[in-house]
Amino acid sequence: MASAQEARLVQRLKDKDPAAMDELVDAYSGKIFNLSIGLLKKEEDAEDVVQDTLLQVFEKINTFREEAALSSWMYRIALNFSYMKLRKIKRDDYTPLEEYLPKFRSDGMHSMPVQNWAEKGETTLLRKELGEILKDSINSLSEKYRIVLQLRDIDGFSTEEVANITGMTVPAVKSRLHRARLFLREKISTYYRD
Repeated sequence: MASAQEARLVQRLKDKDPAAMDELVDAYSGKIFNLSIGLLKKEEDAEDVVQDTLLQVFEKINTFREEAALSSWMYRIALNFSYMKLRKIKRDDYTPLEEYLPKFRSDGMHSMPVQNWAEKGETTLLRKELGEILKDSINSLSEKYRIVLQLRDIDGFSTEEVANITGMTVPAVKSRLHRARLFLREKISTYYRD
């Protein structure tokens, strides 16, 4: 459900208020860019998605039913544009997730113990290096996992909102999020083992 402030912004947009359009651009262009760059990996492609999304919102604001948050509606539009662009460039540069999921012994225990990362994270240099490893690991996820992780863990949407934005079921969102987190944990564990 939208806040009163968001409802006023939507009404101003429907009234074609130029100041409302500027406010929308200021409030959401960076967020849409971050979502898109996470999928597309190229700034110019993400900038195109931002422009296409905002233009679509301005043109179609009268069709917005206000059943969900404006940001959810906008993210859904941005995802659609991102997916269209992805289909055009046909990315195959992701790492198969299955390679990094945990392996179990016949007794149900992990075949490799989960690493304790806290002991090596004291220095700024290691934290910066870990940040780069994490960023590269997220970028190596296929888009179906990366987008769920981006929306839920980075942008802070609820699981239900992510399901609404992506058009997936809540259980599908939870499953993809869980698998993406396991993948990241294993990639980071590999870094610490090395």
